[in-house]
Amino acid sequence: MGVEKRAVVSRTTAILSVIILCVFVIPLYLKADERGREIMQKVHDRETPQTVKTRLRMRLIDRRGRERVREIISLAKKEKGLTKSIAKFIKPDDVKGTGFLQVEESKGKTVQYLYIPALKKVRRIPKGEKSSRFMGSDFTYEDMEIREVDKDEHTFLREEEFEGYKTYVIESVPRDPASSQYSKVISWIRADNYVPVRIDFYDKKGRLKKRLLVKELKLIDGYWTATLTEMEDFQRKHKTIMELLQVKNNEPIDDSLFSIRALKQ
Repeated sequence: MGVEKRAVVSRTTAILSVIILCVFVIPLYLKADERGREIMQKVHDRETPQTVKTRLRMRLIDRRGRERVREIISLAKKEKGLTKSIAKFIKPDDVKGTGFLQVEESKGKTVQYLYIPALKKVRRIPKGEKSSRFMGSDFTYEDMEIREVDKDEHTFLREEEFEGYKTYVIESVPRDPASSQYSKVISWIRADNYVPVRIDFYDKKGRLKKRLLVKELKLIDGYWTATLTEMEDFQRKHKTIMELLQVKNNEPIDDSLFSIRALKQ
């Protein structure tokens, strides 16, 4: 693919988050399930910027190759281990002003709100709609949440080379099947930096549903940053490509920007 680095955003990280390089050593004598959890915890605990400002291009490609293009600006802030983010569509006109707010209120509890300008109404995304697609993309509201490591049972499957890198392959199965739309998720984790490079999502019948890849990874301000991400839904025959156009790390962001009022402005 002719890229500088490759990776995939961990399921525990919102799609607008930045992938950060961090090196850890996992003891080889750990049992498969212990080793799997250790690796996923290290992925989850990566150091990230305190704030992130981004501008992104979203490309939606259907089974016939028809493409729709949208642009988004977003802000994210981390305080006391909790993350909040807000994203607004700026192009094209038919979605301009649409906003999405996500606030991690406590570990394991995230609230999400969607604002549709035409309705002039903010609606909270209920638990029963977490499997719905976000703005016609191949990301669901569940995909965008922060998922705690211990909500899943992690099993180390094997070591495998992927795109020229040694990876650890980890299977994650929800402890409570009702807590996820997926029956399992399999991740390929780079052995040299513990950054995921691929994630496969399986539906409730055990069939491969989607695959998440980051096709470009660049070092920006000392952070490994995903600049080109792809989510493909094999069952819908649809693809979403997210291209990072601009990013600014660790600049001050006022808390008032992560509010219902700001979402409607």
